Amino acid sequence: MTLVSVLHRVASNALRGRVVTYVICASALLVYIEALAMYDAEQNAPGSSITTFSEALWWSVVNVATVDYGDFTPVTGLGRGIDVCLMIGGTALLGVVTATLASWLVEKVSATESKAESATAEHAAQLLAEIRELRRTVEDAQLGRVAEVATAPR
Repeated sequence: MTLVSVLHRVASNALRGRVVTYVICASALLVYIEALAMYDAEQNAPGSSITTFSEALWWSVVNVATVDYGDFTPVTGLGRGIDVCLMIGGTALLGVVTATLASWLVEKVSATESKAESATAEHAAQLLAEIRELRRTVEDAQLGRVAEVATAPR
């Protein structure tokens, strides 16, 4: 819990940072709890390949990463149920990581597009000001000619 509070402070107030912090902590907790449950369910089962906590922890890490080498497999019904829970947790973990990455990419692209739109609007405003100035210059020139023609001797 201390680690969670430290990571929470480091991640600041950014929602994405908090999500990542909680996902990492929840995943570590899930792996550990699933390893304990698997060890309890499989340690004395006949034909079980998971007989030590370190094997259960390895099995849990490999399954949550959706790799599953197959070197350790549960043989009891309870062990298989625990396996299903960990598979769902691993898939959810990958989904959150993918969604967080996609959110970050969309934010970066959006910021770049926003800057480009801002620059385009600024250029349009400058062009409009130049056009207005040119119109004034043309109008002044036309008025000057009209005044010259009206005051010219006949």
